[in-house]
Amino acid sequence: MTGGPCVLVLAVSACGSSSTGAAANQPKPSKAADLALAKKSLVVLSDLPSGWTASGKVTSGSGSTGGEPLAKIAACLGVTTAQLNINFPTENSPTFNNPGGSSTVSDQVETFPSPARAGTDFSNFSNPKTPGCITTVFGPLLRQEVQKGGGAGTTIGAVTTTRQTFPAFGDQSGEMQIQAPFSTAGVSTSLYVDLVDIIKGRLETTLSFTTAGSAFDQTEAQKLAAAAFRHMS
Repeated sequence: MTGGPCVLVLAVSACGSSSTGAAANQPKPSKAADLALAKKSLVVLSDLPSGWTASGKVTSGSGSTGGEPLAKIAACLGVTTAQLNINFPTENSPTFNNPGGSSTVSDQVETFPSPARAGTDFSNFSNPKTPGCITTVFGPLLRQEVQKGGGAGTTIGAVTTTRQTFPAFGDQSGEMQIQAPFSTAGVSTSLYVDLVDIIKGRLETTLSFTTAGSAFDQTEAQKLAAAAFRHMS
C-alpha cells in the first residue's frame, strides 16, 4: 500500500521494535495460521450501515516495509529504522464506501508472535511524539493526495494531527485524527483521516476512516471498533 491514508496506517500501526517474539517454550504459530487469524479478525461489509458497498478484496501483507517515509518517521520518533521494519502476517480489508461516496473505511489486522510484542508495537501509536511526526513526515504526502484528487486550482492548508478521546477496547486502544483543509472550485472544506488502533492479545487492528467535509461520525466509528473487537475475540 502506498500513498496518503494507507501510508499513515503503516506508519502508526505497523511499526514495531526489534524485541523478541514468542517465548522459547511456546510453539511458533505458522504464517498460514496467522494470516487466517488476521483475516477472521477483519471487519466485513455487514458490520457497516445499510447501503455501504465494498470495493476490492482482502489482501495479505507482512506489516511495514522500509523506505524514505519510515526512515524519516524513525528519526522523528528517535528510534532506529530497524525498529520500525517488521514482517508479521497482515491482512487488509476491502475499502468500504458510504452511499454518497464521501466516506471510506478500511481495516488492517496484524498478528504478532506474542501479546507482549503486540503491546510493544502499540507504543508507537501512543508515543507522545507520534502526532507531530505524522504531521511533519506524512502531511506532505497527504497534501499531495488531496491535490491530486482535487485537480488544478485546488489549494491545501496546513495538515494537523491530534489525539481523540475514544472508548477503551481490548488490551490497549486509541485514536488519532489527521485533518487537511483544502479549497477547490471556490469551495473550502477538509479531508479527515481518523485512525483507531486496538490491541487484543497478539492481534492489532487499525481502522482507517477517511471523510470529506466533516470528521467521521464517532458513534458509527465506535460501533465499528466494537465489531472489530468482536472479530478479534
